[in-house]
Amino acid sequence: MFKIKCSLCLIILCINSPLFAASISVGSGSFVDFGGAQISSANLSFENSGEVDFGTSQIVLTDFSNQASALVDAASAVLSISGNWFNVGEFRAMSSLVEFIDGTTSTSAISGQTTFNDLIVASATGKVLQFESGSQQSIENHLELTGVSGSLLTLVSSIDGDEAFLNLSSVSDDEVLQFGKKIRDTVLQWVAIPTSIGIATTKTLSKIANHIAKKEKSGVVSLVNKKNIDRILEKIEIRDVWGVGRQLSKFYINNGIFNANQLKNISNNWIKKNSNVLGSRTAMELRGASCISLEITQSKRKSCCVSRSFGKKVERLQELEESITNHCLNAAEKIRSESLLTKSITIFIRTSPFQKMEIHYSNSKTIDFPIATDNSIEIVKSAILGLKLIFKKGYKYQKSGIILSGLCESKSYSNNLFSSTKDKKTKDLMRSIDYTNFRYGRSTLSLAVAISNKKWKTKRQHFSKIDTADFDCLPIIKVS
Repeated sequence: MFKIKCSLCLIILCINSPLFAASISVGSGSFVDFGGAQISSANLSFENSGEVDFGTSQIVLTDFSNQASALVDAASAVLSISGNWFNVGEFRAMSSLVEFIDGTTSTSAISGQTTFNDLIVASATGKVLQFESGSQQSIENHLELTGVSGSLLTLVSSIDGDEAFLNLSSVSDDEVLQFGKKIRDTVLQWVAIPTSIGIATTKTLSKIANHIAKKEKSGVVSLVNKKNIDRILEKIEIRDVWGVGRQLSKFYINNGIFNANQLKNISNNWIKKNSNVLGSRTAMELRGASCISLEITQSKRKSCCVSRSFGKKVERLQELEESITNHCLNAAEKIRSESLLTKSITIFIRTSPFQKMEIHYSNSKTIDFPIATDNSIEIVKSAILGLKLIFKKGYKYQKSGIILSGLCESKSYSNNLFSSTKDKKTKDLMRSIDYTNFRYGRSTLSLAVAISNKKWKTKRQHFSKIDTADFDCLPIIKVS
């Protein structure tokens, strides 16, 4: 096994001979030069937290991971990836070639934001390329996608979109498939959006049916009364089972459980000894025993994010403070309307990653609140403090934003040990501000730091003239 683990301030490693490796890990503060290396292995992963120069190397990888604050100079290397691509650091494509190839997994997830030089995806088995929702991938020179007849390439988002579970107990087993097709046809006719529908006796099996339905022309699959269910589950990788995350899938694989059928048929004693309650529920659901109840009420959100790209680039701290303050006020108003409190806030700023003549900079800072709060003033104070810690002069910032995390119901903190009369007055103040802004318009009452000419605000000349968030503003289409 070839493994690089760097902990020194500077390490230069030149590799010119063919090597076989299981994992490559470059530590923070280290530099590795691959020179003209040729590295290939059946299960080789790469993780970088330092600085790497790939030179003219040719490397076959399962997974590629470039962590935050890390640098990869791809130079003229050829990187062949059979698994996942994760990049939140700096990736200099130069004249390199990145290709996604067939391997042990049928799905390759692309996360983070990368600008590729040449990108090739070639598959003879029908590979699925899953792109992280909200991230942007760019190709500077050449893009080539190659599949074969009957095993086409599939490009999907990491988020399937809106989904819902329906109770079809009132529909007979013989009619559920036609009922599902009717739902799909109706949605397609009304809103012109194709959907996939999976039907089964449990939520976990219905997710598997939906997974299969995405590749079917009809878009609808029912596993109700299927006699060959074991053969179907054998084709479902353990990582694709609903409720099995990345770490748990690694654990299952290390213990010889590679697909849904193997998990279904594992003994209860093994599950109890090696897994938790959720693992037991998943196994029981695969056997057809419904253990996960149908939720009929909307769950509370876990976080609240407010961010905007600037109408023009921002360089001054004051302008960033104004934008961050406005984001905080909007987010605080949102969580108060849902009777939620926040336990922490993350502030982030970044420049444009696509301006070749400018140095890219992005950073974030998370601050925990001593006590969960919905107080706009406290939230703004912490946000401004975090902003000052990550702000650097000399950059033209394109975007700023905040994330309120660890949201919890306010009633759970109603009788907090540290509550005081001041807290009640603050709550009354926030309630009065929200009511005034609701009645007379947003920002009627606001903090002084949020008031300015707001030259940084997003330009709205290209926005829709109607409010698409208001159902009454949507156009009416009549069909004769």
